[in-house]
Amino acid sequence: MQSAIARVLAQQAIGDPAIVPLTKRVDVLRQTRQELWARLNELYGLPDNQRSTDDLTKQKQTLSTVQQDLDKAEATLKATAPRYAELARPEAIGLQDVQRLLRQNEAFVSFYTLPDRLQVWLVRPGQTVHYHES
Repeated sequence: MQSAIARVLAQQAIGDPAIVPLTKRVDVLRQTRQELWARLNELYGLPDNQRSTDDLTKQKQTLSTVQQDLDKAEATLKATAPRYAELARPEAIGLQDVQRLLRQNEAFVSFYTLPDRLQVWLVRPGQTVHYHES
């Protein structure tokens, strides 16, 4: 949900309606890739005697084609609207970068909820990163 909101806000910030079809193409290709990965994982999860080599080969080829198309579409989007790429899908930064960006009286707290537990990170400048799981 957050990434969808980020993409819409990025489109509005860019103000160029011509990029909308390209952003939708990238989104569709990403979704298709995700579905193909899931199907490939299902196939690999089958016992050897139930797994079709032809299905695996076909799935891998389709995935490769979709990945190539996605790479091209993302490159086109980045060349056409570099600001959109920055706003919609910012690159992640490392813990040291987070610590460097924080002021002395600030902290970064991250919660990650999993079906069976909660993970919590506490990052403060110049201090050891604290991690707790419950």
